[in-house]
Amino acid sequence: RALPGVPLPEFLERFFALCLAPAPLDTRVGPWAGALILMWFLMAIAAMLPSAAPMIRTYCEIADTARIKGEPVVHPLMLVAGYLGVWLAASMLFAALTLCVHAFAASGEIYDPLLGLAGALALLVAGLYQFSGLKEACLKKCRNPFSILFSNWSAKPVRVFRLGVAQGLWCLGC
Repeated sequence: RALPGVPLPEFLERFFALCLAPAPLDTRVGPWAGALILMWFLMAIAAMLPSAAPMIRTYCEIADTARIKGEPVVHPLMLVAGYLGVWLAASMLFAALTLCVHAFAASGEIYDPLLGLAGALALLVAGLYQFSGLKEACLKKCRNPFSILFSNWSAKPVRVFRLGVAQGLWCLGC
């Protein structure tokens, strides 16, 4: 608060207001959707990209071996782009769900009972999912990328992008 005010573009003002203050959301799609998607996407990158490092490193090791043999390889950024594409799509879905819940809240206030019920339901579903077989299957695929990367190896950028999407979906399932 003691820092001097720095004029920011309107989009950044909305973004910081969304992230820093428990203000009620304007549920019109235009004003908040971009900032909300960005907020979710940055959280996903911060939380998930470090956990994807072993997958990326494994891909790079396989690619180095292929390159040494004289085989064509696709840059690992194609794999990362597919992986992050999943998280961007998930961010859009989470932003849309957030806006929907706020749109259906009776008073539009942050303390609306519907918002509390929606939060409790989300926590219940997430808690139950932690014990599901689907989560265990996703964890196996996400933790052990070598077999998937090796068995689906390709020198075509589109297939490597799809491989990144597949790994992103497994990690999203975790």
